[in-house]
Amino acid sequence: MNRKSYCYDYPRPALTVDIVLFHRRGDRFEVLLIKRSREPFKGRWAFPGGFVDENESLEDAAARELKEETGLTGIRLKQIGAYGDPGRDPRGHTVSVVFASLLDERAPVKAADDALDAAWHSALAPPTLAFDHEKILSAATKRIQADPASFSFGSSKHTSGVRSDLHVALIEPEIPPNTGNIARLCAATFTPLHLVGKLGFRTDEKAVRRAGLDYWDEVEIHCHLNIEALYSALPVSRFIYFTTKAERSYSSFEFASGDCLVFGRETRGLPEDLLRANWERCLMIPMPNRGVRSLNLATSVGIVLYEALRQMSCTDSSV
Repeated sequence: MNRKSYCYDYPRPALTVDIVLFHRRGDRFEVLLIKRSREPFKGRWAFPGGFVDENESLEDAAARELKEETGLTGIRLKQIGAYGDPGRDPRGHTVSVVFASLLDERAPVKAADDALDAAWHSALAPPTLAFDHEKILSAATKRIQADPASFSFGSSKHTSGVRSDLHVALIEPEIPPNTGNIARLCAATFTPLHLVGKLGFRTDEKAVRRAGLDYWDEVEIHCHLNIEALYSALPVSRFIYFTTKAERSYSSFEFASGDCLVFGRETRGLPEDLLRANWERCLMIPMPNRGVRSLNLATSVGIVLYEALRQMSCTDSSV
């Protein structure tokens, strides 16, 4: 394969991304760090990150590096700045674009790729860091302390208004446009959206955002590692499960404030053991044509959510 060659009058700096992930523990913040396995700064702690590949977007590079070095996926990241002081990287002039996020939960991580270890550390008393990461951490911590809501994973700075008092949870959704349309629906009704388990896509993918158009930042989104984490995050909620296998119609059910509407994968639905353990709260949407296996996920969420809102008289403009 032919390699492209270029000749510039001026040398170009290298481009990298760094990811600053925070977690709040009580009144303190923790930050995720990886221990470098390569020079420079071999054995020193640093942020997850690395070089941007050719024809790769900054967002894709950040998501890739985070997955490769810590195993974390599906995390919504916010770009917070760029650092390019000469001498910050002994390998040469390197500019790093920094992304940050505040996680709802202390996510378990597993070091991989060029990371010897990955662990959470105190943001105010971290170990000695590589490169200029102490400077970056200091700036990022100040921003997170000043406005944590704008960095919370999936949380929105626009959700201070009236909420619908319902929740929508998607268990391991697989098709980006479905989640994008559901996100738009949740934005329109001030309904928090919970994404649970391993996603079949990244939330920064174009297909997800295209479906949500300009409303993605209006959605209050939370990410949970598994359904047990979802239960812990909503300790007073009643969980209602939707499946074509249920016998009771959603229209005969009396929804209440705090209910969480739980939907499964597009291809397989909710796990059988989960349904069996919660059968008394499993509902279905009637389909007169038995030749149709199921409705589209986004359509199903819309039908059920608006029925629940109707029962709670939350469908006017003051939702």
